Amino acid sequence: MKWRPPRPTDPVVIPPPSALRGPSEGVLRVVAPVALTRVRGPWELGEVPPGAEPEAVRFAVVGRLWYMVSEAPQEERGFLERLARDVEASTWSFPLFPDASLRLDRFLRSGDPSVTTVATIVRDEPELVRRVWEAASGAAYGRRTVRTLDEAVVRLGLDAVWRVAMGACVHSPVFRIPAFLEQCNELRSLSPMIAAVADRLAPGGDAWLAGLLHDVGRLFVYRAAAGKAKVVADRSRIEAVAQRLAPGLGMLVTANWGLPAGVVQALAWLPDPQRAPFETRETAIALKAAVVAVYQVAGERRGVDHGALEVLRRLPTRAFTPERALAEAESVWNEAHPVRRAS
Repeated sequence: MKWRPPRPTDPVVIPPPSALRGPSEGVLRVVAPVALTRVRGPWELGEVPPGAEPEAVRFAVVGRLWYMVSEAPQEERGFLERLARDVEASTWSFPLFPDASLRLDRFLRSGDPSVTTVATIVRDEPELVRRVWEAASGAAYGRRTVRTLDEAVVRLGLDAVWRVAMGACVHSPVFRIPAFLEQCNELRSLSPMIAAVADRLAPGGDAWLAGLLHDVGRLFVYRAAAGKAKVVADRSRIEAVAQRLAPGLGMLVTANWGLPAGVVQALAWLPDPQRAPFETRETAIALKAAVVAVYQVAGERRGVDHGALEVLRRLPTRAFTPERALAEAESVWNEAHPVRRAS
């Protein structure tokens, strides 16, 4: 039987947090709000792509970037020119995933996988071995001792191994750009939660992976802005460029990695998911709902209201209600930030 991402009827196996979180990684601080201040959500700023084909999107992004170069002050042109040239030349040297993760993803989607081959691919990446081993030895499996990597793969199952492998991206150096550490830390904290909510709203691997990578386009801009420059350009300008071009850049980067169309199109159409191609529209709508709901829940902890309910009500779907999307986000947030009770 050909492997495919999990479906709603499948038993759900969730790797323990230790498999998806590094040993010293922090989480967003939870603060009870006194009053909520209305702030535009980050999803409101991205440009809608000109079409579903990556080449058309690349052409549009390049044109937009060179226009920005012509309008920018001299001191801000450096990073825009670097970014424009990279996109123009399709230079996607962006090592977000360990090589073993991408090889495992392609292998699992290509045919009938064997445990031995999966274990061999995992074994090529020591950090991935550690995460799979920890997941298989975790509390969800009674903390039973694992003797071999093959046994760990069997205990977890292929779906959970795939999620651990793809989830490794949040530990990539790309998520730790020193000049943009605060923004990267926020993405690293929110991305797994957005992935979990998207998967609950549209169960299946595409929604989960799209959630994990929902803002990878912003990381690409941050990396170009940091570059080799001694002085980083104006941060507000960089952030404006990142938010505006993130959907198109996210599409181009994930298409270059050869990820499924559901992931590629969901990222591209995040600003307006009802315009996504029909076969990927469900994933795109679930991703938009997950992003909106998680940012709303996170914002409320800081006293911020992003107006999520209004946005969710405009999404054309009968698969879930706005209230359910927000409830799922609240549930996932609470699972990621358990309250420690005094003994």
